[in-house]
Amino acid sequence: MQSNEKDFKKNVLVLDPDREFCKNVGMFLEDRFNVYIREDVESLDYTILLNQIQLMLVNVDNADAAFLEELSHIKKNHPEVKILFMYTIMPEKADIRLKIKKLADASIAKPFDVELLRIKMECLLRDVRSKRQFDFL
Repeated sequence: MQSNEKDFKKNVLVLDPDREFCKNVGMFLEDRFNVYIREDVESLDYTILLNQIQLMLVNVDNADAAFLEELSHIKKNHPEVKILFMYTIMPEKADIRLKIKKLADASIAKPFDVELLRIKMECLLRDVRSKRQFDFL
């Protein structure tokens, strides 16, 4: 039985409302990961199950309570899925920032070095660091 390389790559979902950004990040990551992209949280649970997602790379620049509630649902139903938040500027509301920090396994500020992103992702997927990896307080 012959396996292809795709079977051995980890499955990653890039979630950002900017489709072009998703495509660009996906191109940088596709050599090491199977990359799926989404622009919204609609049917996110189904996407995770269908594609056996192991890590989500999520933009939180415009995160609101409803968006974070959906991510809380995902974290509860799929605790094995790691979440790495990307941000340009963290939301100002303290309750939103607290919820982001609670949900995140790691974070990275945009613009970011793609190699640093890959390293963070690989560490999360291999559980190399038990502590959360934050670029912010």
